[in-house]
Amino acid sequence: MHEFIIANLLFHVAAGTTLMLLAAGSAALELNRRRSIPTYGATVHDTHTVIELPVVPRAPKLAPR
Repeated sequence: MHEFIIANLLFHVAAGTTLMLLAAGSAALELNRRRSIPTYGATVHDTHTVIELPVVPRAPKLAPR
């Protein structure tokens, strides 16, 4: 009887650990995806939607020769 209780506990610990690792990996991927699109924090407000505008790199202006 005790073997089944211990086996059940170990199964639930392993399942919980697996789910926590999966959630942490998913959160890390989402955070990395959000950080890969740099923004100045400029937002356009609609009635229900907030859109973050991406940063567009510009070429430096060169002095005329």
